[in-house]
Amino acid sequence: MTVLAQLTQSDKVVCLFVLFLRKIAMEREEYLLSHGYRKCKVCGMLYEGEEEFCKVCIDNGKAKEYLKKIGKNIHSKEFEESEE
Repeated sequence: MTVLAQLTQSDKVVCLFVLFLRKIAMEREEYLLSHGYRKCKVCGMLYEGEEEFCKVCIDNGKAKEYLKKIGKNIHSKEFEESEE
């Protein structure tokens, strides 16, 4: 017996709704990326701007940690501004 066969009708409705929400979220992400938004390399949040990372990750230091981890130079204008 498969897992799907063991689900109740209400469980199947919930699964379908989750799949529907996932489809909408993926379409929204695709649309925003095609209209100039970027995806943060650290947290995955979509944001407007030219920076490589979202403002949240720059402000809380996660972007700097990410760059150190991959061995990139962290002396850029966006990090200097966030430290002030």
